[in-house]
Amino acid sequence: MGLIDTHADLVLNYWDWDKNQIEGLSPYTLTYGSTKRSHWVCDLGHSWQAITQSVTSGHGCPVCAGKVVLIGFNDIETT
Repeated sequence: MGLIDTHADLVLNYWDWDKNQIEGLSPYTLTYGSTKRSHWVCDLGHSWQAITQSVTSGHGCPVCAGKVVLIGFNDIETT
């Protein structure tokens, strides 16, 4: 079973189809527990790469979570 079967909402909403295709990654063959790094895009358009298992475990966009600073979004001057 692929990621599309076990986490369809996650794939449909956040999977970066273009970047993952370039790297030969597919949600049809990648599993939810995979340690391969895959590309994702959040609702606000932030792009990040993470171990697939961490995303399926609930770790989302590092910018939105305040773990990575993005100038004009969550930097000191903006906030």
